[in-house]
Amino acid sequence: KFLYRRAERIITLLPNAGEYITSLGIPADKILWVPNGADTSAFMQAGQSQRRSEAFTIMYAGAHGQANVLDVVVRAAKILQDKGQNHIRFVFVGDGPEKPNLMALKEELGLKNLEFRDSVPQKAIPAVLAEADACVVVLKDLALYDFGTSLNKFFTYMAAGKPVLLSGNLSSNIIQDADCGLTVAPEDPKALAEGALSLSRMPPSEREAMGLRGRNYVRQHHDWTVLSEQLDQCILSVLQNKAPLSAARS
Repeated sequence: KFLYRRAERIITLLPNAGEYITSLGIPADKILWVPNGADTSAFMQAGQSQRRSEAFTIMYAGAHGQANVLDVVVRAAKILQDKGQNHIRFVFVGDGPEKPNLMALKEELGLKNLEFRDSVPQKAIPAVLAEADACVVVLKDLALYDFGTSLNKFFTYMAAGKPVLLSGNLSSNIIQDADCGLTVAPEDPKALAEGALSLSRMPPSEREAMGLRGRNYVRQHHDWTVLSEQLDQCILSVLQNKAPLSAARS
């Protein structure tokens, strides 16, 4: 509250964080929402998918940590394998403290439909995601998300033009807003497996339309050029209300 009261402006990544900040007695006109985003031009240059198999590929690219609850995806893969839905495979790209545990769980469950890959540089992500038919985001069921979220994964996946399968409960759900994927209950492997199966059974044209809606949404609202302009205007508005630095020092 000390910082909130003395700040000229408050910039938040979360769409509903203003509700919390104003509850502390902070004027709403001090608060600006500038979320994360993506460089959509980088994904436009990635080209079409270079398929490695005929399977329906659902990809996760990012950190393998406790907050990412990727064990939910691993157990969903087990459900699909047990049902004989062998046309669906999952690919994890990245690293993190939970990766050894996840790999051990894969071996324990005897999964043939899950592949782990090493991390890649950020500039290589567009080409990596080009292989996917869909992408997955898994969130814990936390009260924190009552204020929304601004995960880079959302914007990266959407900029890649891929349908997004979200396992989470968000007060502000960009996947629903952009109509670019499916949302299922959080921390529920069965629900995630059913969502993956539903996506795989959609006509390719429907999935392509989903991905295009996501890409257009990011281009319009979350491209770095759009967001940097918002930040630029915020900084200028503050400077216009301040004396020039040279005058302040004299």
